[in-house]
Amino acid sequence: MNSIGEDRPMPKKGKNKFVRILKSLELCFRLDNKFSFFENKLREVEDLERLNFKRGEEFGGALTSLKSRIDSSESDCNEKLQKIEGILDGLNSRYPVQNIINMPNVALRSHALKILGLVKPYDVIGGRMVRVGRDFDGGYVMLDNGLRATVAYSLGISDDVSWDLDMAERGCDLFQYDHTINRLPRDHVNFHWHKLGIGPRSASDRELKSLSQVLDDNGHSDRSDLILKMDIEGSEWRTLEEETSETLNKFSQLVIEFHWLTHLYDPNHLRRFVDTLDKLNLTHRVVHVHANNYGHVALIGGVLIPDSLEVTFVRILDNDFSESTKTFPTNLDMPCDPNKGDIFLGVLGQIAVDL
Repeated sequence: MNSIGEDRPMPKKGKNKFVRILKSLELCFRLDNKFSFFENKLREVEDLERLNFKRGEEFGGALTSLKSRIDSSESDCNEKLQKIEGILDGLNSRYPVQNIINMPNVALRSHALKILGLVKPYDVIGGRMVRVGRDFDGGYVMLDNGLRATVAYSLGISDDVSWDLDMAERGCDLFQYDHTINRLPRDHVNFHWHKLGIGPRSASDRELKSLSQVLDDNGHSDRSDLILKMDIEGSEWRTLEEETSETLNKFSQLVIEFHWLTHLYDPNHLRRFVDTLDKLNLTHRVVHVHANNYGHVALIGGVLIPDSLEVTFVRILDNDFSESTKTFPTNLDMPCDPNKGDIFLGVLGQIAVDL
């Protein structure tokens, strides 16, 4: 009951109009209901269906008003789709072999921009960058400072020790950790390999030790000139999250391959990403980024994010920095997979569609 009179069923003519409005939303649902804006519009229509209007003209007026709003929303949706499809076409045209996944969730856009902001590169004033390691996968761009006659940790070996060999030829002692192999692919007098993995401090697995534990084991806890290369296939997040800033600050440079960056839809992953990168930025600055093209790329809420990103950090207290306007990849970079084009990041964070 309401102030107008007794409830009556929805008129047949009104139901037909309602069906036409639902059909007009069909294009919006191409976005898999990920735009919350359109989800709200749909709920309004469903609420209207449940209402029993007392006067046909009142129902018609309300329905006409709502249809007008939905038509406007559909037009807005079309424009967004065209923008997204346009940038995807451009990226696929430039890099036809890349697997670009469209995730048009506007709610994730701010998270994607947050992550890119936390790996924003800076230039080192007076610094020179060099490539260490082999061509293609296994080589990394680093600051040419403090890379000689020191101690370097190489976490994650697999079948490649090209970075380790380059560092050894610079007079460095290499302490290598990988529990997934039975021997090194090549040896060197400066190599010290351990069949152990590196993991979080809380790990109970006997095959794993934390970074601070192996520094203690090797008598390096008091050093402040260490170098780190880490590629441990996703375990970097928990490992670094549980490591102390005091331990990380013992390394003048960190080269880390981050995985799963497109998993921003998982609140636990997102929290871990932000907490870990925030911690690293307390002691170090990003000076180089390179996307691993063995992984996919996602357009998340209109923001381009690679799933795997190689990041070089240098210690803040050793250097002076300026804003970087470099375009990535640089001339020192090479695609990890030589059969594919490198992933174009541009000036990091500027490949985004206004939604």
